Amino acid sequence: MFCKNCKSEIPDDSIFCQECGAKVERDDEGPKTCPKCGNAVEEGDMFCMACGEPLSGEERPEQIVLDERIEEKVEEQPGEQPEPPAPPKRPEPSEQLIPPVPPKRPEQPEPPKLDSIPDKVTRTESQKDKKPDKSKVYLMISVAVVVVLGAVIIGRSVMSKKGSSAQAETGAVVSESSQIAETVLAETVPQTEPVYNADINGVENATCTVSGTVEGQVLVLDTAQSVYVYNESGTAVFFDSTSFFYIDNSPGLVNLEDYNGRKVLISGPIYAQGEQGYVQLKDIETTDGPLYDVTEGGIHRYEFVIKDCGWHQAYQESLQKGGYLIRINSAEEYNYILQEISARGYDNIHFYLGGRRDANSTDYYWGDKDNVTYGVKLNGDPEVWCYNEWMSGEPSYEDPQLQIDEPYLNIFYYSGENRWVWNDGPEDIPVTVPAFSQKVGFIVEYED
Repeated sequence: MFCKNCKSEIPDDSIFCQECGAKVERDDEGPKTCPKCGNAVEEGDMFCMACGEPLSGEERPEQIVLDERIEEKVEEQPGEQPEPPAPPKRPEPSEQLIPPVPPKRPEQPEPPKLDSIPDKVTRTESQKDKKPDKSKVYLMISVAVVVVLGAVIIGRSVMSKKGSSAQAETGAVVSESSQIAETVLAETVPQTEPVYNADINGVENATCTVSGTVEGQVLVLDTAQSVYVYNESGTAVFFDSTSFFYIDNSPGLVNLEDYNGRKVLISGPIYAQGEQGYVQLKDIETTDGPLYDVTEGGIHRYEFVIKDCGWHQAYQESLQKGGYLIRINSAEEYNYILQEISARGYDNIHFYLGGRRDANSTDYYWGDKDNVTYGVKLNGDPEVWCYNEWMSGEPSYEDPQLQIDEPYLNIFYYSGENRWVWNDGPEDIPVTVPAFSQKVGFIVEYED
């Protein structure tokens, strides 16, 4: 057959002329109408030009391929999609035969957020044949793990810390592994008990040292102090201001009566019982001068005082000097004292010692700071080191000629025995025996 427009020969089944592109008109075909609106249509029209109604039940092969490609492109893109290229123009004489272009998707920021990754990704035909980039896959997996871990940490922080504000952006990711580790550690470490600004912290320091004055069974503190300690049930408690502690001397280390009225340092654990604080005595030390010790006997520091006075005056002046009237507790100490006396040329002096006996008693002992006798008996016991230091016939307890009581201990050089001897004498030797005036003194012992 021939084209009526350009007269070129064309195949009988042609719809359009291959030379000029004009629609082939056949004489044997009558006019056609749209089944929907009744408008006249031409042979080969795919759609009604009036209402757009499809005129054929089957789509052209080109139309099917084009629709599939467009649909595949649409499914493939999760984020911003470039506008699909316009389909190649077919040799139809009318532009109305080209399918309408699908509307553009709203633009999305590049790159897409990690949490917006679709569950399913559809690839194009060319992508399906490509091998995946392993490095990119590993990177995406690593980032996803970090996102999940960060979300878990943020969730735990919000749940465990009441009153704290949650992070505004859950997508804020800690990219460095060290920061993630530090955050996890901070969340898992339990919170400790509150730390008080206490003067005495008996919770962290089991043994403390406190200073004050002993008043019976009570230690009166030099200054009121705040104390943080455990109570009897093991709970930490805080005393805002404490002016004293009860002294717990349950081990029986010392006789607290010996320290009554003395300024001391007491070391030991401090605890609370009820509303009262206690210090358990482990060690005690005087701060206002030395205190006698029943185990004394070492060589200390000594002061020799030559003065006409009585025994009680010598005893009190020794305490006022910060020491005590000498107490000799070993042969070694005694020999040292005699050497010091001889070196000073005091061989003619009667020296008071810090020993005495009670009324109606025949036993001599050393006296403490309160003039209370203590220790071992100084006379009559052959086992005591000073048993042989007494002058022959002494102690006599009284002067038979003067009929004066002699309760106080002294030493002097007795030429009859050619040695220093122990003797009991009266309260005031210069008054009782005036011949001894300017020949009386006492020895002060210091333990520092």
